[in-house]
Amino acid sequence: MIQVRVAGVLQRNGQTLTLRYRYPEGDVYALPGGSLEEGEMLTDSLIREFDEELGIQVTVGRLRFVGDAMSNKFLRQTLHVIFDVHSNDSPCINASQTSAEEICWLASDTIKEVSLYPSINQALIDNEINALYIPDCLNRPWL
Repeated sequence: MIQVRVAGVLQRNGQTLTLRYRYPEGDVYALPGGSLEEGEMLTDSLIREFDEELGIQVTVGRLRFVGDAMSNKFLRQTLHVIFDVHSNDSPCINASQTSAEEICWLASDTIKEVSLYPSINQALIDNEINALYIPDCLNRPWL
């Protein structure tokens, strides 16, 4: 079964918020977010994940990217759904909710050099926004 992971792009002063994870193969930087829970809207999941992992309230903006990550020996197939998010709060790692080592604000020149999950480094640098999100596409009077 495919996993759906929602993540947020929070940018301030030309930098993007990431979380750094340490693995035996090397460091991986991830956009904050997590797996969608049964019965949860994408945007609600993203708000919950930022609150749980970083203790901040976010406003979800435009859908930025949707990407497929096919399964491999480490990960199952995942559909990545990535939104812009906005917040003036200061993030702080909640160690009971994430295994991230630290919060890292990365500038564009650094983003192109790191192992980013999902691998959307160049799209972030190019500031691409190329998607439309319809939050409830089965909302009909007869349902």
